Order: sequence, then C-alpha cells, then structure tokens
Amino acid sequence: MNQQGWTFLDDFGGQHKVGIYHAPGSGNLMIYCNSKIVLIDFLVREPKDYSFFINEEFCEIKVEKDENEDFSYRFQVNKRVDTPLNRLRESREKRYLTYALISIFLFILFLVVIVYLFYR
Repeated sequence: MNQQGWTFLDDFGGQHKVGIYHAPGSGNLMIYCNSKIVLIDFLVREPKDYSFFINEEFCEIKVEKDENEDFSYRFQVNKRVDTPLNRLRESREKRYLTYALISIFLFILFLVVIVYLFYR
C-alpha cells in the first residue's frame, strides 16, 4: 500500500495534515485531511486528479503513473481556479502592484526634481 502525507499551512497559521492511502493492486484510494476522510475512490489504476477544499483553499492531489507502473502523488493549492478567495487574492495583488508603481513613479519624480534643482 502506498501512502504519502503533506502539511498544508493556511493563511491564518493553521496546520492541516493531508494524506493519501492507495493500494495499487486493488486500486482503492483514500484522501484524508486532519484525520477526516475527504474522498474515497475505487479501481484507481490510471493517473487521476482529485480536488477538494481546505477551508477556502482549492486543493488538488494528482495521482501520476510512470513507465515502470509506479505511482507518485503530488499535492498543490490551485490559485488560478475561480474561487472567492482567489478573486480576493487577485484583487489584492493588483492593488499592491498599483501601489508599487505609484511609489516608483513618485520616487523617480522626486529624483528628477532634486537633479533639476541641483543643476539649475
């Protein structure tokens, strides 16, 4: 039986233990989070993707199979899919980019004024 675990840290400092149990022979697969079963699937003998939420984060576990018929597992947070948290995160990043560009512009303008006054 294959098993793998990850620790996910959310934006509020919470730790979440995510894990997977997979029996390649029978194909039975179980995904858990914080000792609670999130998903059970049977006859998983080919690559497959699973999605679930931890609080408001959209998480994915990818089951991959290599040429030796061995399975590997990958956990990731999908920050591109359209969720309320990702929309909030995107608007925050745009706002921070705007602030950074305005700060750079003001700094360059300040330098230009100083140089102009110095060489006048």
